[in-house]
Amino acid sequence: MNTKRVLTGILCLLICVLAGADDMINEFKKEYFIQSSQSPWKGFTGSYEEEQAGKTIEAVVITRMFSIPVHLQKYIIDYNSPLAIDRLNKKVYVNDIFFSTLHRADATRAETNEKQIIGAVKDSRLMNNPAFLFSFLIESQIIETYWHVEATVSFINSDDTAALFSARFHGRHVYFTNEKNEQEYDFSIYLNKKTGELWITG
Repeated sequence: MNTKRVLTGILCLLICVLAGADDMINEFKKEYFIQSSQSPWKGFTGSYEEEQAGKTIEAVVITRMFSIPVHLQKYIIDYNSPLAIDRLNKKVYVNDIFFSTLHRADATRAETNEKQIIGAVKDSRLMNNPAFLFSFLIESQIIETYWHVEATVSFINSDDTAALFSARFHGRHVYFTNEKNEQEYDFSIYLNKKTGELWITG
């Protein structure tokens, strides 16, 4: 086996992963499987105060001092990750290249006539690829889809108009009281194509 060729192939693969995936994800998955073990906030919610502080995600310059969750590396665009973790200070940040400060939205408690404002997207590449953007919001857990353990989120349909893009999802999450429970729910994600505002409703 040609060692040089193998190493070159590995290097090319790493460059592809690090360079970005904005042209790789352009449609919704049929299902998203979300687990607490993959939460960027894992270990940062030891108290009520820490949990509430994590509901707001500040937009900052992402540096090499931060870490990027492995399962979110597919969302890197031109070497810039939309989200990163500051483990030293127990903080999760979004990249100010792409977003304003964001607020986590709880899909399990979403109401039909109540908007849960997430924030705004600033980058035209994300605004022009809602499947990429919405998938990131779900898989990064900026949109919360479970209480304790895990959730399965299924894509239902989408609607695209001159002003808005929206997508409808069905979720089922597992949680525990004195016994194992499952709850089903529906929610929609919205993008204002002119302002970049993001929100969900039930």
